[in-house]
Amino acid sequence: MEFILWLQSFSTPLLDRIFATITAFGDEEFFMVAGALVLWLVDKRTGFWAVFMVIVSAWLNGWLKDVFGVPRPDPAIVRIIRPEPGLSFPSGHAQNTTVFWGCLALGFRRPRFAGLAAGVVLLVALSRPYLGVHYPVDVVGGIFVGLLLLAAFLTVGRRADLQGLPGKLGFAGQLACAVVLPLVLLLIFVGPDGIKLTGFLVGAAVGRVLELHLVRQSVRGTIPQQVARAILGLVVLFALRTALKAIFPDLAFFHFLRYSAMALWGVFLAPWCFVALRLAGREDRRVPPAITA
Repeated sequence: MEFILWLQSFSTPLLDRIFATITAFGDEEFFMVAGALVLWLVDKRTGFWAVFMVIVSAWLNGWLKDVFGVPRPDPAIVRIIRPEPGLSFPSGHAQNTTVFWGCLALGFRRPRFAGLAAGVVLLVALSRPYLGVHYPVDVVGGIFVGLLLLAAFLTVGRRADLQGLPGKLGFAGQLACAVVLPLVLLLIFVGPDGIKLTGFLVGAAVGRVLELHLVRQSVRGTIPQQVARAILGLVVLFALRTALKAIFPDLAFFHFLRYSAMALWGVFLAPWCFVALRLAGREDRRVPPAITA
């Protein structure tokens, strides 16, 4: 608590706005936009794994918060600049930002980008106690869990790649795993967030299999094609997010469907539309499809 009070002793209206902006780099909306743009325009594999792993991270974070049950800092003691619902430990913003930017850094493998990624993670982590919504131990714990997830991702991904496991499963096997494995998580964490995020995982995993086997969109293209892809993809993505929320009843099953549909659009249907509308070409089909890190 002393650290939060010390940090907030430097607060000014300008600094409040700066840190509120910085912390948005750990919001769901940022991950949706940034992950989709990397997936569609820059590097499909890196973009997919960044999105997929941040969903896994968000699911794990929700489960850990339920396990530890630590309340957020007392608003009677610290100033809450940007109110947040839910529990405190570990920090979801710190954890998810670590995973997302870590996946990008591992995918791009450029020292300067890795430095940028580390800087974003540290700034987002610092913004949380400044805004009065997390203790320092929350953000340290979030970063630590995020690093553990990255280590697990590297280990599992490399083994799958070396053993050629996805290719051995074939199309039907990959599709079955994409549906069944995420659903197993519901045995561990059942709740509004758990169901929503599991739906996101199912949609993303199924979309990945379908895209690799049926579409194989190339990220290359002219600047007008890239701009058109970004606009079309994001408009439909957020239209689905808004429209399905208004149409569907406020029930767990429909939350699952809504997030599955959003993920399926981003990973499979949007690339299919890009190719069909000639906003993108196809990758060389001589390369065998595989889901590897």
